[in-house]
Amino acid sequence: MKIIDAEKILELIGNKTRRKIIELIGKEPCFVSQISQELNVGQKAIIEHLKVLEEAGIVESTFKRVQRGRPRKYYKIRDNIAIKVVISKEDFRVEVSSDTEDEEMTRLKYLEKKAKNGNIEAINEIKQLLERYETLRTEALRILNDIINKK
Repeated sequence: MKIIDAEKILELIGNKTRRKIIELIGKEPCFVSQISQELNVGQKAIIEHLKVLEEAGIVESTFKRVQRGRPRKYYKIRDNIAIKVVISKEDFRVEVSSDTEDEEMTRLKYLEKKAKNGNIEAINEIKQLLERYETLRTEALRILNDIINKK
């Protein structure tokens, strides 16, 4: 899944029309004129909202053939996203997570059980995951250091 900034998510869903679009295409994939009719909003505005949501990685589009005419572009939710906002006297934070992260953790726990029973394939898969995340960690540290050193 594309990494989504928490502030960007809040900004995007702060718009009522975008929330309605997300709700509508969350039920089933839709094409622009369908969304426009359902929400009683002009197609041009819907296209702009969908463009912003797609660029943010919240929705994705696919073309589907129809019986007559050219293929239609359908929009759907890309991945499930959970947003947690914490507001207290000591803290304010926004956390964004996705099912992808939950699935990876579930997979890792499953591999752990198998590896503890001596399953070599599970051990090798855990090693591969570790290498992948170490590469991501190294790159994230490089980016962070570049930003800090430029200040």
